[in-house]
Amino acid sequence: MQTIYACRTSSETTVDVLKQSLAKALVHFYPLAGAIGLDSEGRFVVNCSKKSVAFVEAITNCTIDMIGDLRVPDPDTSRKLVYMDPNIKSFLDLPLLTVQVTKFRCGGFTLGLSISHTMADGISGMTFVNSWAEITRGGSPAAPFHGRSYLQARVPPIHKGPYDDFVQMADTSDMESLYEKERNINRMFTFSPEKIAAIKKAALADGRLRGCSTFSAVAALDPCGHPVQVQGPTPGQLFREPGHHHTLPHHSLSFGSSDFGWGDPAQFGCGDVARELCVFLLEGDGKKGIVVVMALPISAMNTFQELVDQV
Repeated sequence: MQTIYACRTSSETTVDVLKQSLAKALVHFYPLAGAIGLDSEGRFVVNCSKKSVAFVEAITNCTIDMIGDLRVPDPDTSRKLVYMDPNIKSFLDLPLLTVQVTKFRCGGFTLGLSISHTMADGISGMTFVNSWAEITRGGSPAAPFHGRSYLQARVPPIHKGPYDDFVQMADTSDMESLYEKERNINRMFTFSPEKIAAIKKAALADGRLRGCSTFSAVAALDPCGHPVQVQGPTPGQLFREPGHHHTLPHHSLSFGSSDFGWGDPAQFGCGDVARELCVFLLEGDGKKGIVVVMALPISAMNTFQELVDQV
């Protein structure tokens, strides 16, 4: 899970300040400085005594405007702004957190983070980032709760009610082969309030739904048909193709409050979008639309673009 924050101003001490405040933040978020391992029963565990966090400082002769729109991931740019250890050989070697601060000649800087999804989802990842930012500004954020017993499964596990997240769908669209044969591309789709309202109206047209959230309405257009919490006919039935896609609703996360002391980020984006991910972001610049970023094979992306244009 990679994220990049771009700030237009900095100081001579930016790197040192971030490094020192990170050390303080990791006192509370200590599992992020650990390493993934296996216990005697073969289950994944976090070893908190064998690892540290890679903190990389980089300097570029570019200006921050040259990186383009961070909302649309560019692999070449991401590789330069988010540190990845080239010596990684297995999943167990992957660091749980890496940090890269890149200083630009214009005085701005980017903060590139890579947080293992085994440790944090979007909400908990942003909790860490915003707590780190608050510490950098001299604050004292609330400490996180690390008690895992509340999430411990019953022995034996007890299942109540249907659970559809892992329902298998026949790949009649042959998407798997497209992923192998074609070049995958990233593209950003902007849904204005008017377009979102039109999708909701179509979803509610037959009266079987009492309401439809913005997230559910836009997620129903997912080209790979990942199940969403929308029942009854929706516009998504026009666009769905079987497959597996996961949505990350960053539009509801407070990344805008990640002020490390140099103002709110001028830009925020994901460093990469894996083929099974679909990322939701706020449109920004005072606008109230939703931006959706995804990666698809080029022919599927072009088809999806045509269908979205018909909404």
